[in-house]
Amino acid sequence: MERKLFQKKDIIIVAVLLCVALFVFFGIKKDTGERAEIWIKGELYRTYDLNEPFELSLDNEIVIKGNGSEAWFHHSDCPDKVCINTGKLHISGEWAACLPNETVLKIVKDNGDVDTVS
Repeated sequence: MERKLFQKKDIIIVAVLLCVALFVFFGIKKDTGERAEIWIKGELYRTYDLNEPFELSLDNEIVIKGNGSEAWFHHSDCPDKVCINTGKLHISGEWAACLPNETVLKIVKDNGDVDTVS
């Protein structure tokens, strides 16, 4: 008697597991951030509402921009440009750093503890 590689119940089990995996993958909602924090040398320098456009030019030739939903390093005088290549940030917990200039851009969820500065 010849046995098939997959029986009907095997296909049903795989289909159910695939459906559960897809539901979990697409059902997890990532928290979008509400504030962009700029840290310089370990100190909080400025906070922006992520829902409003902004542009910050720093003395060390760093430019950080926000377009109303995302924030990013637009320009930096550092040699490797890792901070710029990180791209646009919008999910709470994302961050980018310009290490030579000791500047960090961090996206955070608003918890009401910190006043926003425009």
